[in-house]
Amino acid sequence: MARNNKAGNYDMALYQSPIYKSWSNMHTRCGNPKGKHYNRYGGRGIRICQEWRTFEGFLKDMQYSYAEGLQLDRIDNNGNYEKSNCRWTDSKTQCRNRNNNTFLTLNGETKTVAEWAEVSGLKSSTFRQRLYVYQWPLDKCFKPLNSRQIG
Repeated sequence: MARNNKAGNYDMALYQSPIYKSWSNMHTRCGNPKGKHYNRYGGRGIRICQEWRTFEGFLKDMQYSYAEGLQLDRIDNNGNYEKSNCRWTDSKTQCRNRNNNTFLTLNGETKTVAEWAEVSGLKSSTFRQRLYVYQWPLDKCFKPLNSRQIG
């Protein structure tokens, strides 16, 4: 059974799909001042391109790159929702693309704290404790403790 509304004529199952929910949530974030996250999107000037005002336009541009479990992500967090600035990513990639991340540079390489923790091979909590609680320099956070450093 087809449905005719602002999203176009599609099978009812599509309206329950993650891709439709992503489109709908994008509109809420950018266009509803009462929305929970409006201040981080529409409130700071993030807009939706004309083509994506309808679900049909969004689907045309984004359906072929979508895979189950992925989320809509803006490559440039200060950019608008448009084909050239959006992609489908996993939650790990999306979290590392947030505008409130802390980026640190070591030997000319810049990564988020989460990425550096992963590279270190240490538990994230151990790495962050060394960095934030003990206020060690980044290069020292990678080194294993020896018995003389404990206590």
